[in-house]
Amino acid sequence: MRGIPGKHNVPQWILGSSMSSANLAARLGLPYSFAPHFAPHFLRDAVTHYRANLKPSAVLDTPYVIAGVNVFAADTQQEAQYHASSHFHWVNLLYQGRPRPLPEEDYLQRISATERHNRQQGTAYTAMGNVTQVGDWLRRFITLSEADELIIDARIHDPVALCRSYQLAAEDLMTRKSSPLEK
Repeated sequence: MRGIPGKHNVPQWILGSSMSSANLAARLGLPYSFAPHFAPHFLRDAVTHYRANLKPSAVLDTPYVIAGVNVFAADTQQEAQYHASSHFHWVNLLYQGRPRPLPEEDYLQRISATERHNRQQGTAYTAMGNVTQVGDWLRRFITLSEADELIIDARIHDPVALCRSYQLAAEDLMTRKSSPLEK
């Protein structure tokens, strides 16, 4: 990647996880990208506020929302849980100030109540399972969040498993009829 001097048409977005960021995006008439892994309890209210209060601008006539979501798709539920353990471990280490993903067998069965709470907070919007389970969850999330687009994230330790997870999620969303993404 290299920087090139001159004028560039780089789209402006507001990325946030609060009512303040939703209000700012609405007031400025900019697209809004919500990061629910920081504040999952604000997702619905922030998106609803943004959609109801958007002031059309030179950038945007109608509201446009991207919502982030964690996805761990695999051929089996057990495999998905194993790959997700690296992300769940990362969330707990993040809350302790030392983030790094490490997969572990039966990780969720060994964590403390505080770590369980931290993991639930940081992964409230997480799809995990086989392709059907993940596809069903993503459709429910799209309906809940009223997202026009998704940002899918997953801290999976194995790059092949990470690509496979993205592939399964994309294939399911693209092949099912009447996908909410076909607006």
